[in-house]
Amino acid sequence: MDQTKSVNNRGGDHAAYLTQHMRILAPEGDGLRNTLANSPTSSPVYSYSAKFDGKDYLDPRTLGNDQTLAHWRLAPDLIVRLQKTNGKPSEWVIYSVSSDGKVFTSISWVPTNPELEDLQVFTRAN
Repeated sequence: MDQTKSVNNRGGDHAAYLTQHMRILAPEGDGLRNTLANSPTSSPVYSYSAKFDGKDYLDPRTLGNDQTLAHWRLAPDLIVRLQKTNGKPSEWVIYSVSSDGKVFTSISWVPTNPELEDLQVFTRAN
């Protein structure tokens, strides 16, 4: 993650991220595998697979919390994810890749406060 370009704004304070995240979205079956680690050498915080069918599936990151995830691939370089908690939208995420494939961006927000948007900018390592 490029910490100089990324902003953690869920608290409304436009804070910098304290750790350097690493995110990998890779094709898997008829969807993707989404993996997040706090550094290139640490174990993943989570890694889950998802289908691009827009259906709600239990969120494997929060089993037992009545959360679901739905994913759509709207274009070759654009994925949208909706998290629901207790059946109600609780987070939207837009994943996009630059045309040259070197920059990956994640923009997320909660529906009740869309102005408190998080921005994560990742630069390809290779």
